[in-house]
Amino acid sequence: MTEFGKINDFRTKENQLEWLKTVVEFLMNADHQEIFQQLEKGDTQKVEIDGERIYAIFQKYASKDGSEPVFEAHRKFIDVQYVHAGSELILVSDKDEANISQVYHEENDCELYTLPNWSDLSMKPGMAAVLYPEDLHAPGIQLRQSELIEKIVVKVCLQQ
Repeated sequence: MTEFGKINDFRTKENQLEWLKTVVEFLMNADHQEIFQQLEKGDTQKVEIDGERIYAIFQKYASKDGSEPVFEAHRKFIDVQYVHAGSELILVSDKDEANISQVYHEENDCELYTLPNWSDLSMKPGMAAVLYPEDLHAPGIQLRQSELIEKIVVKVCLQQ
């Protein structure tokens, strides 16, 4: 089940989940501005936190129209999506009404879906969403108009 809120709110759960403690420390204590300054719009940069077990993908992109969203799901990784700058919606749903639009691709750990209904998370700077394999999600959706988003997606391997 998706969890979201301000990154500070996740500190209360750190004692329960060791991986979450590692992620929160990285998001709150590392200097991310230097990496974002090096990225052009559309670029990404991978940063290892704990080898391939936990790593971050820095992204800079323009939020997009959400009239025909494509949802993704993962099998091997939990996504922790943290908005550093800009505001966007992450559309979320379960698989009950989902239609597969692209079968699972093991190399990039992704399966794509279309859905008739969903909920949305309004993400602002300093907010994070924890998305588990059962959570279909369509990130990067514009709120009112397109804007530049700086986001860190931390990938946490489930097979530890």
